Amino acid sequence: MPAKSRPARHSIASPLPKSNASPTKPNGYPLSPVLSYSRRPVEEQILAAADREHVDLIAIASHGRGGLALLFYGSVVAALLQRASQPLLMVRARDAR
Repeated sequence: MPAKSRPARHSIASPLPKSNASPTKPNGYPLSPVLSYSRRPVEEQILAAADREHVDLIAIASHGRGGLALLFYGSVVAALLQRASQPLLMVRARDAR
């Protein structure tokens, strides 16, 4: 099933520092964010986009859930660690409480 694009509900990006950086090349590194919507599992969408875009690195934030939540919902990060051919950069998300 092809992925459908949709606009983000809210911005998750931080303002860029005043420098030569730009939204597509912060700190001199090219950046191409991808937003898609599909009924496929999230990890499959991420892996497909990474292969399609020929990325060198997959960066993902983790909520740090464990225990029963991990058992019931699974872990996208765990699946990516097992299946991705690219290096994975995981950043723990801030606690939203």
